[in-house]
Amino acid sequence: NHTRTRAELYVAQGLVDRAIEVYEHLLREDPADTETRLRLSVLKAGDEPVADEVDDDEVETLARDLAQSGDEEHEVDTPFAWPDDDLEEQSDETDEPSIGNFFGDLLGYVQEPDPDES
Repeated sequence: NHTRTRAELYVAQGLVDRAIEVYEHLLREDPADTETRLRLSVLKAGDEPVADEVDDDEVETLARDLAQSGDEEHEVDTPFAWPDDDLEEQSDETDEPSIGNFFGDLLGYVQEPDPDES
């Protein structure tokens, strides 16, 4: 999946060569895209300053944009979150133990000695 967002994410991480590859792919798909052609020429000319340190906020924003740019709908606003489930629809009655009970039982487990090993 080649997108401008992915290319800019590579640039933000200092991976200009990979960004150039993405832009070249985009130009092969749409040779008339002047904005992509201009951005590619800037990167190839080396006019893009390479960040010494990656700006975490910028990378997270670009990653979120990339996640949202897919062909299919996403259930979350960010790749770092769970979807909001309607808790009222979930039944509290279940035959399964709660996660707390499961781990409590697991932590309290004591293996009985094997009588054949005595």
